[in-house]
Amino acid sequence: MTNQFFRNIFFIGIIFLSGCQGYIKTHPKIKLIPAEISDLPDWEYDDHRSAFSAFKKSCQALEKKPVGQSLKLGTKSQDWHKVCYAATKIKGSDKASVRHFFENNFKIYKATNDGGPDGLFTGYYESSLKGSKVKTSKYHCPLYRRPKDLIAVPGIKYGRKKFLGGHEPHYSRKEINQGKLNGQDLEIVYVSCAADAFFLHIQGSGRVEFEDGTFMRVGYAGANGHPYTSIGKILIDRGEIPKEYMSMQAIRHWIIANPDKAGELMEENASYIFFRILEGDGPIGSQGVPVSTGRTLAVDKRFHEFGTPIYLNAVTDGNQVNLRRLLIAQDTGGAIKGVVRGDVFWGYGDKAAEIAGTMKSTGQFYIFLPKGSQIPSPYLL
Repeated sequence: MTNQFFRNIFFIGIIFLSGCQGYIKTHPKIKLIPAEISDLPDWEYDDHRSAFSAFKKSCQALEKKPVGQSLKLGTKSQDWHKVCYAATKIKGSDKASVRHFFENNFKIYKATNDGGPDGLFTGYYESSLKGSKVKTSKYHCPLYRRPKDLIAVPGIKYGRKKFLGGHEPHYSRKEINQGKLNGQDLEIVYVSCAADAFFLHIQGSGRVEFEDGTFMRVGYAGANGHPYTSIGKILIDRGEIPKEYMSMQAIRHWIIANPDKAGELMEENASYIFFRILEGDGPIGSQGVPVSTGRTLAVDKRFHEFGTPIYLNAVTDGNQVNLRRLLIAQDTGGAIKGVVRGDVFWGYGDKAAEIAGTMKSTGQFYIFLPKGSQIPSPYLL
């Protein structure tokens, strides 16, 4: 999960976890149930200031949308301009004022997939890899820039030009690994092993640390147009890892323990991510603003407008992280498919990786839309 990351990112997201649950075979229908603040479990115990800080970052993008532009769920750009302006009047350190800002400037709706309120929630984080700006025997797996012939195509996110004006998906992961991009000067940086590069593709962004102590941030710049395939699901189907033990760490351990099979397994996922160098602090989400630890949610952008506050009601079994909190939709990801589907950004470092890698929660969420927005009746239950 930008991180489309993709997060796509992307992006997402830790999107290989239970990928079969991430995709919806039939086109989901978003239906909204009007709700009240009192319907949000533990709302009063959340620290809304962190979410407010993330929301103000989103306003930097929302305020650039021209007046009159139609956005998701029938909202208009000026609806968001109004609440973003109201946010400038709030002192972000005043907990009560921030809480009242969200309570007074938005209407709340429980999001459902045609009436079904439950969905899957996973986590993602900013990866850390060792690398080099030049190819060496230790660092030999490249991260590539987006090829010049990779263009947006309706129906398949990206494609490759053809002489007769049609388009087709770009080279698959296997074709790229076989050298199809060699000689095009697309290499940004080299990392230590294929597994590191593969998991960075899943995360959509990360930092590459060099031996002199400096580092480079890279983020999502495009995808090759091939559908995402969950290698976690493949390992479950093959009986290699029991479903109840599936996690990012379990997949990594399997790859390390099976180097002779790992390459072929990773190539089962034909989807491939291209990167760009990121400047400034923190990874950038699909909205074009920095993501916030514990407060950014990657969503399916077909249904939700980036910048939307979303209250998540979910609890993990493994690490008991309190997931009753207000987040901001600022990112997307290749496996983030569905009305009630999300990927929580947990930041950088070993703790973030542990939380993200084991997060696989069932939950519901409530979306906050600006008061005064005219929500079309087909969206309402």
